[in-house]
Amino acid sequence: MLESPTHGPQLCLGVVNDSLPPQCGGPHVKGWDWDAVADKESRNGTTWAEVTVVGTFDGATFTLTEPPGAVGKRPAGESPDFSPACSEPEGDPTADRGTFREPQHPDLVAAWVSNDQKTFSVLVRPGAAEAVRKEIRTYFSGLLCVVERDLPAQATLRALQARIFDESKGSPLGGVFGAYSDGRRGVVVVQCALADDVSKAWAAEHWGETVELHGALTPIK
Repeated sequence: MLESPTHGPQLCLGVVNDSLPPQCGGPHVKGWDWDAVADKESRNGTTWAEVTVVGTFDGATFTLTEPPGAVGKRPAGESPDFSPACSEPEGDPTADRGTFREPQHPDLVAAWVSNDQKTFSVLVRPGAAEAVRKEIRTYFSGLLCVVERDLPAQATLRALQARIFDESKGSPLGGVFGAYSDGRRGVVVVQCALADDVSKAWAAEHWGETVELHGALTPIK
């Protein structure tokens, strides 16, 4: 929760800039009282605190229905899987491998370097493996996995990602705070205020099944 000289109390649902004072923003909060918060901090006219809040959200304003509480234990996030895309990468592990660089092909799905920095993994649309493999071998001679997957091309996901912020205005999502393409799973991950059934149905109708919502607010009823 943060209140600055330029706005009243706001619930920070997106990225928090770790400056002093911090910078963040989100929906305005109705019924907020800093006197009810023991562990608040203030600097240069800005007051903030980490709290757990319960209330109602109409898509623009969060209205408290209970006094703020202490922050609970945050769930541990899952580590991304950057293991090789195939069990037996091709190539000479002792060769001067060259440069890890994404191929310039319209059917590219995703590309990554394995955790051990040895294997270059590339996913492509069906039928594109041979052409992509030839392109990569002009500049990379190390261990390589080129695997065909029936997933959206990287360019398709990134084009959808670029539309998310404008097209979500006034939607049941209650604000979008971030979006990124996860080509390995064929989805655009959208970080928003609400990811309830209504929000998911709206997203599926407007963007199809390639959008995955991650809501900052958790419905309790």
